[in-house]
Amino acid sequence: LCLIIGSVRSGKSNLLVNFFCNPDFYKDKFDVVKFVSTTLHTDNKGKILSQHFDCVDHYEDKMIDEIKQEQSKYDKEDRPTYALVMDDVLTKDFKKSNQVSFFSTRFRHYIDFYIIAVQSFRAVSGMIRNNATDVIIHKQQNTKELIKIAEEYGDMVGGEKKFMELYNEAMKDRFSFLYLSKYFNIINCITNGFIRNIRSGDF
Repeated sequence: LCLIIGSVRSGKSNLLVNFFCNPDFYKDKFDVVKFVSTTLHTDNKGKILSQHFDCVDHYEDKMIDEIKQEQSKYDKEDRPTYALVMDDVLTKDFKKSNQVSFFSTRFRHYIDFYIIAVQSFRAVSGMIRNNATDVIIHKQQNTKELIKIAEEYGDMVGGEKKFMELYNEAMKDRFSFLYLSKYFNIINCITNGFIRNIRSGDF
């Protein structure tokens, strides 16, 4: 499960297009790529995605049930490889008890890659936070949001102060981000043409 956190115009859409249209990432790696994005039609990135993938501009809980039912028809070895992207579906007003959150604990039984992209970290339930093995942090416009993120992930890099130092370094360039891999205990500070790899054990 990959959690992407970023304010408006922070580069989330560019990253998602690159994920699935760039051969250096995941282009042609999955039999099915489905985008559920409430902001699908707000810029030309949505048009690009709609040309190549199964895209819908609204969310309903039954969509998760339909994916589970369809994928359950196959034995695991014959199951189509599947990537699911939930983009800007979760908001601060979105109830925490929803299928997007519940699916974060069970998705491995049905699909291969699950991405949840949000503008507000406070909209992310504990279930999603606990099951996200990879976290991508784009520029945050809201200081309270950034403090919450630092509190959540600061221990990975030696504390909240160190986290803020890395965040500020990464955000010097437009559309840059921090990449945190909780499974491999790795932090990449990714800016334009620059990757700084840090393991929390160094602190």
